[in-house]
Amino acid sequence: MKPKDWYGPSMIMRILHKLNKKYHPFPGFQTAYFPEGIIYKSAILEQACNIEKGKWSTQEVNLAEAWTSAILVMVSFRLGINSISPEQHPRIFRLLELPACTGMLGGQKKSALYFLGYQKDKLIFLDPHVTQLAVTNPIGLWSEHL
Repeated sequence: MKPKDWYGPSMIMRILHKLNKKYHPFPGFQTAYFPEGIIYKSAILEQACNIEKGKWSTQEVNLAEAWTSAILVMVSFRLGINSISPEQHPRIFRLLELPACTGMLGGQKKSALYFLGYQKDKLIFLDPHVTQLAVTNPIGLWSEHL
């Protein structure tokens, strides 16, 4: 890893997961990374509930009582080669509507975007390569004009 290297979404997820696992910067916070795009319930429960492998079935454990950590679930998947097909838009919108969804990071080499929501049929995104000025008057954001 060197300055100015480009890190794709999968590499960023792997780095975040390894850093969290090694340093535990936030008490009660775990990460789960699924590079193959398949989410394993057992892996989430083992980290968020500190339950031993094989003992996570609901018959053996009361999950509401066993849950001990917040967890960021990161899933790697590809939506398209050069662009996202319009047929996928409704699925993406439904995913972004989930209360627990923190957004999606995606793009191509040296060009990535962070998708955090949508309005009507357009995705709302941030470009992590472009800096923005900080909001200095947050009260002005809640005006009647919005």
